[in-house]
Amino acid sequence: MTCTGYVMAPSDGNWCETYYNEPVTGDGRISFECTAKVSYTTSVGACWAVNEKYNAGHTYFGDRDCLERCNTDMTCTGYVMAPTPSNGNWCETYYNEPVTGDGRISFECNSKVEGGGGEEEEEEDEEEERH
Repeated sequence: MTCTGYVMAPSDGNWCETYYNEPVTGDGRISFECTAKVSYTTSVGACWAVNEKYNAGHTYFGDRDCLERCNTDMTCTGYVMAPTPSNGNWCETYYNEPVTGDGRISFECNSKVEGGGGEEEEEEDEEEERH
């Protein structure tokens, strides 16, 4: 079984619930907060749409907070960061299209896994290089 999310009791309660194997999302009740665990696969390169040869819809940020942004945005499908902080203080998040790396070795594309189990996974297959 893989934990996919949890709910903690409101401030006056002493309980929690965990959910397994199926993706979770909140049901809209404001007194509870559903937390879905998120995991990613990584592939070599900047992120591109999986089924197309174009850069998937993305947003540039002048910081390194894209993991947190993607974890909390249901429409985010992945992110890429500047290779190292010394090479730049930026990142990009991608939306609505599944993404994979384009093969450039100086970048690492992090693709969100639907209903993930909270652990980062390495992608085993080499990605086809895109030009």
